[in-house]
Amino acid sequence: MYFKLEVILNKLIIGFDNQQPLIFQTGDKQGTSVTIRLPTSEEKQKHKGEFLVCTALTEEEPTSEVRTVFQKLPQKPLPDTLNATEVTNLRMQGKLRSKNQASKLPNALEDFTSKIHHKLADSVRRTARIIRWRWAMNIQHEPIKSTLGVYWSSDNKTWFPLPRELYLMGGHFEFYFQPSARMRSEMESLIKAGNNEPLGHELFLEAWELRKSNPRSALIIGMSAAEVGFKQCIGKLVPDAEWLATNAPTPPLDKMLSNYLPELPAKLTIEERVLKPSRTIRSAIRKGIAARNSTVHVGSKAPRWDDLEELLLSIRDFLYLLDYYCGFEWALEYIRDEVRAEMVTEFELKSTNPYSTIDLR
Repeated sequence: MYFKLEVILNKLIIGFDNQQPLIFQTGDKQGTSVTIRLPTSEEKQKHKGEFLVCTALTEEEPTSEVRTVFQKLPQKPLPDTLNATEVTNLRMQGKLRSKNQASKLPNALEDFTSKIHHKLADSVRRTARIIRWRWAMNIQHEPIKSTLGVYWSSDNKTWFPLPRELYLMGGHFEFYFQPSARMRSEMESLIKAGNNEPLGHELFLEAWELRKSNPRSALIIGMSAAEVGFKQCIGKLVPDAEWLATNAPTPPLDKMLSNYLPELPAKLTIEERVLKPSRTIRSAIRKGIAARNSTVHVGSKAPRWDDLEELLLSIRDFLYLLDYYCGFEWALEYIRDEVRAEMVTEFELKSTNPYSTIDLR
């Protein structure tokens, strides 16, 4: 079976020989390719600004169980060309939904499509970054302008939408399920229970928005997000310690992560353990503490933008790990794949493939 991800790229400063597309092979066993082409005249009319169209294509052989599920999906083919506006309109009209999207997908299909999503997205992202790096293009950090969707085909000619769609958020890839009855119920329960977005996440978003225009403020707010997030986690898991965690002086955050976090009575564990953050996160936070202190007390410059972004993304991963320990099972899925893979290696966890969510118990 064939699978493809289609996205619109912000304009890359590259030329095309006789208007022919650029095709790159990723070198994997499945023959995954990434094609970048100029937009058609129709696409230019539909979208504003300068852009290119990118398609990541791969071939994967699913298990007989997964193939059977695909055969049962409604198979109304998409038009030969479909722009983002048309996709949005079809989705609003319910024409890209199916009975399978309204209920929980079979676990085998869930795992398979998740792997496909991650693989194709990684291929697009890696290709764009290599082009930008190799030709030293001084362009905006995020090359992706919008996503048209992920599709499947049995013959590489007639295409159908996958049961899940791929979206972008905050300049980095994020993966969301098409809202199912279960997800709507979970969100409704969170609202009815009076839950709010944790303050740590709010502060993170403030820091993320400032990372280019005011990096010193982004650094200070980002570190505050990590510290506030951890203190609020303590308050939720150990109510008697909430006042001390909030008001009393505490050891440096990096010490607390290694020595105190694993002792918390978490509502959810990972293979029956409360793990400290991965080595990457711990290292980033240690550097963040030193940089923040130097900036506040000495007036030093903020870290380089790439180091600052890595710090902020590590803080975001840390906040979602805390959310998981506080009882939100879905939160672990939002930790970056490479960080979860590092946790598998560092803490000798069970894993089936590099993109799978850590097995939950």
